[in-house]
Amino acid sequence: MTKHIIMAAAAAVALAACSHDGPTTPAPASPLAGLSAGASNDTTDATTPVVPTSPGSFHGVVLGHGTGTDTLNTAPRMAGSVITAYPLLGYDGDTPRVGDSVGTVTAGADGTFQFPTIAGGTYVVTVVPPTGSGYRGIYITATISNVSNSGSWWVVLSQQ
Repeated sequence: MTKHIIMAAAAAVALAACSHDGPTTPAPASPLAGLSAGASNDTTDATTPVVPTSPGSFHGVVLGHGTGTDTLNTAPRMAGSVITAYPLLGYDGDTPRVGDSVGTVTAGADGTFQFPTIAGGTYVVTVVPPTGSGYRGIYITATISNVSNSGSWWVVLSQQ
């Protein structure tokens, strides 16, 4: 019986040694990890023809939830929120797969941001509030084109 246990242990050690030909690198964490899927609407000027392959940019304001009947005017401006765009590569089920970041901007003291011009296409845009803000980050899918900067984005973050 001792002989069988030693042989089984030796086989397990040999299998473990063969299963790794070198150091392994863990898969990089998705930039969407921990973020909630957000909703978006089209804020472009309907009178300008969309050229989806043309470069474009976008701008807007990041807000927290307001109170009372005029929630927009009472909404806190989320200064220091980080807005990043990633090209959409496809989906794994309902989860977008993204490429490398094509740009990042930080919202100013009044929560406003202006993203630089990037190649036309479909992107996943993340909006991450400052650590300790009490708000949750989101991601949305957006098409960037020649008219994507004609309307302002209003990004409203949920409280944690």
